[in-house]
Amino acid sequence: MRAQDGSLAVEKKLVPEASENFYLRLDDATLIFFPHMDGNDSGGHCRAGADGVGAVGEHPDISTVEMALEFYAVQREVTDVVNAILYGHIVSGLPEQVTYEGFGFVLHGSRKEWKYGQRLQFSWGESEVQPCKDKWVFTFEVA
Repeated sequence: MRAQDGSLAVEKKLVPEASENFYLRLDDATLIFFPHMDGNDSGGHCRAGADGVGAVGEHPDISTVEMALEFYAVQREVTDVVNAILYGHIVSGLPEQVTYEGFGFVLHGSRKEWKYGQRLQFSWGESEVQPCKDKWVFTFEVA
C-alpha cells in the first residue's frame, strides 16, 4: 500500500518475523540456535554452530562477482539446507562430510570438533544454552 507521498506504507501485521528474514551470508561465521528437544541430554536449549558459508572458485568461467550473484539467487535454499543439516545432525547424527546438489550449485558441508565452543557460555533469558560439540563449515560451488 502506498502513502499519499508515494512512499510505501506497511501495516505492522504484514511485517514478517525476524526469523523469516534470516539468511546465511557468504564468508560470514554464524551461530544458529535450536530449541531443546525431548530426549536430548544437553539441557536448556541446544545450539549448533555453522562456521560460515564460503564460495569455492573452482569453475574457470565464473568470476567472484558472478559466483556471489549465483549464491544470492539461491540464498534462501542454502539457508534452509544448512538448517536442515544442522538439525539432522543434532537429532540423529550425520557423517563428517555431506553434499547437497541444488539447481546450478553444490553445497559441501564438513564438520569437526568445536573445541573453542565448549569454553563458551550462552544463555537465553534464564535458561542455559549448551553448545554443540561440533561445528560445520559449508562451501558453496557453482555447478
